[in-house]
Amino acid sequence: MVESTKVIHKRILLSLQKLYKDSDKKYHLAAYISSTLRDRDGDRFSKALLEEWAKRINIGKINLGQDHGVSWKDTMGVWDKAEVRQNPHGDDINQAKNYLFADAILEDPDINKDVSLLIHKNEIGEQVSLSIAANPADKNWYDLETEKDGSNTRVIKSAELLKADVVGEPANPDARSLGVFLKHLKEQGCGEDCIVCQFDNCVKKSMGIKKIHKHLINGEITKDCDC
Repeated sequence: MVESTKVIHKRILLSLQKLYKDSDKKYHLAAYISSTLRDRDGDRFSKALLEEWAKRINIGKINLGQDHGVSWKDTMGVWDKAEVRQNPHGDDINQAKNYLFADAILEDPDINKDVSLLIHKNEIGEQVSLSIAANPADKNWYDLETEKDGSNTRVIKSAELLKADVVGEPANPDARSLGVFLKHLKEQGCGEDCIVCQFDNCVKKSMGIKKIHKHLINGEITKDCDC
């Protein structure tokens, strides 16, 4: 028996969301769906767990749904590729050292109207976030660690990833879609590859999410990307 039988829901999106079409004209959603950043509940996921989830997505595929609904009609696609990316400057409790980046294939927007709505929201820069659902895997599913500021953090190290869904207002104020910033960058003439590069540049410069927001809103766009 695990200590808690409740499914863990973590709305954590220090996450660039990018919608794009592949060569087969299928829509994809690429996003940072989780990280090792501590949330409001005083929890964070271990890097090892994020790596385990990446393998789970790559091997077995995880559904992309909406608002953690349980009906078969609530699904919008499948996460089918994932990797853990490292932030070399994430050395304090305000920044994540590691991010779980994943790519989902979306259902046909002409058939699934919710997918069409998601695409529209992203295009106009509306804030949308992602939330993972995970089930504690055993009775020793977390460790308690003391942070540099003396606070305690529950480090979740063992949990089964069930799904990653599109949701509304995130529990973590920094866990928001960057659709609004995608819109801003597009208005500045940046292409899709450039947009991803700009976000990665911000992370490499050791910016927290709030600084990234300010950086992009103020139009302080760097031009040193390789794309």
